[in-house]
Amino acid sequence: MCFFFGMMITLCSLASAHGNLRRTSATSSSYRVEDPVVYYPAKYVLPANAAEAGVQPPMEVATTENMDPELKRLGIDFAGIWWMSDNPVPEELVSFANTKVKLTNGGFPATLMVPNGRKGMWSWLTSSVGTMLRKYYATSDPSSPTDFVFEGSTKGKISTGLTGVPLVWVDSFPFYKYTQDCDETSGSKDNCDPTDCAPKDYDGTCADLIEQYPDDMWSRPTKFQSGSIFSNTTYTLKRIVMGDGTPHPVFWNEFMEHMKSEERQECHWSWFQRVCKTIPAIAGEKQMQSYMSDDWCARRNAAIWGLGFFGC
Repeated sequence: MCFFFGMMITLCSLASAHGNLRRTSATSSSYRVEDPVVYYPAKYVLPANAAEAGVQPPMEVATTENMDPELKRLGIDFAGIWWMSDNPVPEELVSFANTKVKLTNGGFPATLMVPNGRKGMWSWLTSSVGTMLRKYYATSDPSSPTDFVFEGSTKGKISTGLTGVPLVWVDSFPFYKYTQDCDETSGSKDNCDPTDCAPKDYDGTCADLIEQYPDDMWSRPTKFQSGSIFSNTTYTLKRIVMGDGTPHPVFWNEFMEHMKSEERQECHWSWFQRVCKTIPAIAGEKQMQSYMSDDWCARRNAAIWGLGFFGC
């Protein structure tokens, strides 16, 4: 389900229900800039891959230098870049770079003010629905943060205005840090998802993975009130890039497989014969898109078919 912004939940669901917009998989390995948007293969979110290709990294890595130092004191670690694994809509990555913290009497509850509307903070698939969502974000001021309110270092919730929206009726967007009691037979699926914990090729259990990487997974349920037309859903937030810009030892490879391009045929005519060859699927080559500018006017113009409606 959509991560934060209000009516995207409605838009996503309507698009899926009515088939008006189709999720597609782009396979081109091109990197291109169409201000205020950058399109890129998923592998380029790793700074080293972007540097090797001679392009600007499309996502900003959250570091101890660009986040409020209070986060470390509170025991909350959102450094790096995070993947919304099992998100049923084509939103993929989020960064917590430039997050500020507001404390209550010097401690918890603590409000994390996350500027997830800014450039390099969010990514969508380059697909019909992904593009629709990215354009929807153009309606929001990039400088306006989203509030995460944490009652402790392992539990929080995201502020939302959807609690009073008819038909939607969101109850809450909670956050739960994964703990080692996550397995098939115990614990709440809200708190963790054993089926989306350790990758298939990981040599160990979900509990082993959490012990090895205790700060790298969060559960992100979406809860709806009685009377909502939507059903509760949950996805897992996984760190794929570390705070120093290096790939996560486990989740980076899982993300690359998730973002594998589709196998396809390329054909041409030669001496009155149609000759075809198979282009294999390549990990990390699926296309994504992010905002590369914080110019709100430019974003809105680009979202309205580039007509210059807002007169930038």
